[in-house]
Amino acid sequence: TMAKNPKILRVLKALYGCPDAPQLWNKHLTKVLEGKLGFERMHYDSCLYQYADKDGVVLMTCSVDDLVITGNNDRKIAEVEKFMKEEWSCTQYERVKSVLGVNCFYKYTKGAIDNELFMDMQGKVESLLETHRGAELKGKSYSTPHVDGEASELAAKHEVD
Repeated sequence: TMAKNPKILRVLKALYGCPDAPQLWNKHLTKVLEGKLGFERMHYDSCLYQYADKDGVVLMTCSVDDLVITGNNDRKIAEVEKFMKEEWSCTQYERVKSVLGVNCFYKYTKGAIDNELFMDMQGKVESLLETHRGAELKGKSYSTPHVDGEASELAAKHEVD
């Protein structure tokens, strides 16, 4: 289940210019999330943090100075938002539109328990194709299968040498 209002956080002070700034910020953020807010840093992905209790789960990911917070524990999300505003004077909370080249679209149904998140990388893929289009593709375009079972059928039709 997704949070009713997933948001992205923008830190007010710029970290750019100082070579050690991203690492120092990450160390400080980890100390705060683990020590003050009860999050656990994931071992398999050091930019992902998790909080879980009887009310649900909150996931937070950090990419330099962008934080994405989501989950089904509205109480904890509100606590984190309040903490960020008080501790770091964060003022900008908004729905995630794009993160790391992935576009995010939401479908909310009033009163629904499970809302939907749709993600695509169309712009990123088109940019990569434009940049790297070459002899490998021979100017052809290929469809990506969307339904199980179509993969082998499409592969048979569009074999790449």
